[in-house]
Amino acid sequence: MFNIVEKTPSVSTDDMNFVCKFIQSESGVMLDASKLYLVEARLGEIARRENLLGASEVINRLRLNPTMEYRRDVINAMTTNETSFFRDQSPFESLKTDILPNLITARSNVRKLRIWSAACSTGQEAYSIAILIREYFPKLSSWNIEIVGTDISTFVLNRAKQATFTQLEVNRGLPAMLLVKYFTQSGSDWVLKDDVKKLATFRHFNLLTDLTVLGAFDLIFCRNVLIYFDIEAKRQILTQMRTMLGRESSLFLGGAETVFNVVKGYARIQTGKAVYYRPE
Repeated sequence: MFNIVEKTPSVSTDDMNFVCKFIQSESGVMLDASKLYLVEARLGEIARRENLLGASEVINRLRLNPTMEYRRDVINAMTTNETSFFRDQSPFESLKTDILPNLITARSNVRKLRIWSAACSTGQEAYSIAILIREYFPKLSSWNIEIVGTDISTFVLNRAKQATFTQLEVNRGLPAMLLVKYFTQSGSDWVLKDDVKKLATFRHFNLLTDLTVLGAFDLIFCRNVLIYFDIEAKRQILTQMRTMLGRESSLFLGGAETVFNVVKGYARIQTGKAVYYRPE
């Protein structure tokens, strides 16, 4: 006797084109046919949760019943959320040795710093900056420090707000000394202490909208984000960010990202292994 295994329907070319256009219009993230495996895998998770046959049924429901909640579920599933504490290290070293000391001098009259972690995912970047400030700049404890983390995924934002991380997550980039000093253990997880946690706030935000509503910043981290956008979206984002940065303010992009051949008006600065940009 043979067991009949029902085959999950694969995503058609038409469905793939539809979901790629949907993701780009909603989030700016560009997908193409080479990412079919990614679409089937990630939307397959929604299908299993909803008792659907596969990604093709998820896409069909998206066509027929595009409620805000369902659209958000698809965006949450399809946006990349790779992050870690002190990721790539060199930007944080530059922050410690160059950028923050200069900002402290430049902002000593107002005693205020605003920092933006764009596409913050589950919060490790924003909290890395907060930990660095607490560890190396105790004089800033009396300043008004505001670290704003934004992301288009509501799922990762909820995790960021909790400031609770697994053992695997704290093992990725977080020195043991800082782990013990700034976290408390809760079962198998680690919870960031309130003194550091309170420096960061998180909000849902789409980089394709008007960025200037967030206000001015002394420092913007927008790393490993623009690689997923087309050239026009990159230009729009970088142009707006330039207007949000004042004197002595800096923009960090990912190691494979640049403003050159995208937008004018930025000066490239290198300190050690780190590269950042300032408005000209």
